[in-house]
Parts: sequence; structure tokens; C-alpha cells
Amino acid sequence: MKHIKLTSKGIKISLSSLVALLLGIFFFDWIIMFISISLTSLLLYDFLSFKTIYKKFKKIKVEPNHIQASTFRKNVISYNIVIESEIDLKIEKESWLSFSQEELKKGKKELTLLLKPNHSGIYKLDGIKSRFKSKFSFFEGLYKIPIKIELTVYPLIYLKIIEAIGLLAKMGYYGIGEFPQPKIGLGTEYAYSREYVQGETIRRIDWKATARHTKLFVKEFHEEKGGTLYILFDTRFPGEITKDELGSYFLTLIMNYVSREVPLIIEIYGKDKLIIKQEIGNKSSILEKVLKYIIDYYKIKLEDIYRIKDIIPSEKLKEILYLFKNEILFKIFDMNNQNYFETKVLFDDKNMESGNINTAYIITSLIKDIEKFVDSFQNLDVYIIYYPKVYLDAESLEESYMAKKYLERTIENLRSLNFKVIPTPE
Repeated sequence: MKHIKLTSKGIKISLSSLVALLLGIFFFDWIIMFISISLTSLLLYDFLSFKTIYKKFKKIKVEPNHIQASTFRKNVISYNIVIESEIDLKIEKESWLSFSQEELKKGKKELTLLLKPNHSGIYKLDGIKSRFKSKFSFFEGLYKIPIKIELTVYPLIYLKIIEAIGLLAKMGYYGIGEFPQPKIGLGTEYAYSREYVQGETIRRIDWKATARHTKLFVKEFHEEKGGTLYILFDTRFPGEITKDELGSYFLTLIMNYVSREVPLIIEIYGKDKLIIKQEIGNKSSILEKVLKYIIDYYKIKLEDIYRIKDIIPSEKLKEILYLFKNEILFKIFDMNNQNYFETKVLFDDKNMESGNINTAYIITSLIKDIEKFVDSFQNLDVYIIYYPKVYLDAESLEESYMAKKYLERTIENLRSLNFKVIPTPE
């Protein structure tokens, strides 16, 4: 038997038995020695009951006993299994795996597994953990209910890449005529949701956020002033979750404004300091360059896109991939030609004046100082977009707490300077 140990109760009984034995021998007292023998016998009896329970665990049957699945980050998938057991079970959840119920009565019972991973990558589990105790709770053990789970999790940005390919196709960039480009007016751009304040109009209520938080939330919108938009993408990420979240938002933002025919200047800030400018009269050029940059920076391969074809949740995105010929996809993922950067300069006042820029977005994790950005954008209407759960990338609880507190202080400081600091949508 593996994973067996004495409980705190069992340790007390064992120590009491040992002390009684030593005292009985020292004082040659048969009554004390009898107490020691009784406690030892009780421990032995309880250990035998523990073995009996363990044998019943080994008879547990699970159908199906092997699950292999693929999904995307933050997507919850469920599987129903049937567990047949002669004893009551208490099962333990994992960080990425929970259950419809954590206590099962003996017999043949159905259990729903909920797979909800935060990180991308490969998850493997060789059994569901169940803890149990002996009859008098002197011993406790851990048994792994026999089921194998293999879960492959892809980043959310894969879906955004397919969406961007579809938008380029709509613009006729790949020579596909089946994608007519709709005319989209400037309108208003959704920014974020916040709690409802009494007296506000009910027309802006965000019903999804209201249902999620069980209290009224309203939508806030960006004010669009025309002119060129400046978008700065800060690639200094604390980990893979923030990288995926902010990268997905960045690509979504680019697609949104490209489809609205808004002129853009994009700065990529990180190891390299690079500028992408939109070519006059060619609105698709900037999206193509951003798409190639994302594919390169996130190290996404064409075979990865083929692997996710069958698990894409959106039928529209599936249709995009199935309509494309292989040679077009090869062209998109061709990394031999990476001319996506116009110049290698940082944002400065001259750029701002010459480009008729009055609005800027800064997409950043806020874990590094951003004063250099803030100083340059003083005369603009600035939206700072951040990922609110950056602490999920921390390696320990202490680091997670420190990251959360630092984030809160940074947001407070930026808002005191009248910058609009907005979390990425849930």
C-alpha cells in the first residue's frame, strides 16, 4: 500500500501506547502494561480495517477509463463518467479539473468532469485522487481512482489568427472572391463594463456582466475623434497567460480598426523597438504585417492550425480554414519574408504631430515601468489596456500577492494622472 500515514489522532494513540509501555516496564506495573497492549491492539485492529477499505478501492471500476481531449484556454469542457464503488468516495479536484460533486455514495454513480485549464500546454493525469480513513480514523491514505486524462490546451491567440486571416480574405487580399467586405461605420467602440450608478440610463446595461456578477453593470465606450490611432504593444510579459491575453486583445483591436478603415501607427515595444505604419491606400497591409509578426513572435506553426481545425468553437472560423487552399496558408505562414517593420524608431513628438494623432492605446501588463510611454503621450487621449489577472503567471502565492498589489498601486497612480486604465474583457 502506498500513501498511508497516521492521522494526528493515530499519532497520539501511538505515543500514548509507547509511553504506557515504557512506564509499565520501568515501574513493573501490569495495569499500565495492559493499557499499552490495549492501545496497540486497537491500532492493529484499525490498521486491518484500513487494509479492508483499501481492497475495496482496488475494485473500483470507471467507464470510460481513458479520456483524450483538446481545447483552448479558458474554455470549459465536460465529460461524463460512471464510477462503480463498494464504498463512499471523497474525491479531490485539481487546478484544472473539478467535478459536479466531490462526494459519491457507494454504488454505480455518474460523475461529470469539468476541464477548465488556465495555461496552454499538455495536461496529464493518471488517476483521480481520493482520500480515505480507517474505521477509528487512526490511519489515512490516498488512492488514485484508475482513469487516464490527457488534455492538450491551445492559446486563445490561435483563434484570433484565424479571424485575422478571414478578415484579410474579406478584403480580397488572398484573391478569394467569396468574402465580400461589408462597409462598417466608425460608430462607438466598447471599452469595458463597470457597476451601475443610480440615475444612469438603462440602455447601456451590460446584461451578460450583470448575470455574471449578480449586480447591475453598464457598458463604457471609447470616444472616437477621427485621425490616426497610435497603438503601442508592450511585449514585456510576466508569463504565458498574460502574453496570450494581451496578444489576443492587440490583434482584436487591430482587426477592429482596420475593418473600420481607421489609419493606424503601431509600435511594438520589448526586446526590439519597432514601428509598423499603414501604407496609404492599402488598409490590409498593416493587418498582414501585424499577423506575420504575431505568427513569428508567438512561434505558431502551420501544423498547429491544422491540429485545431476540429475543435474550433466558432463555425464561421471553421469555414475560413476549410475554404482556404493549402498554398494560401503556406503563404501566410511563410517566415522567410518577415518585412513587417517600416522603421526602427520609438514614438516621439514629431511622429505625433506629423501623423495627426490624438488617441493612443497602450497594451501592457503594467508589471514594468511605463513612465517613458506616459510622458510621450501627455497630449493625447490615452487608453491603457491591461490584463487584470496578471498574478496567475506568478510561481508562488507570495509572488502572486505581490503582483496583485503592485498592479493595484500602478492602476491607482495612472488614474490619478487622468489616464483611462481599462482591463481586458473577461
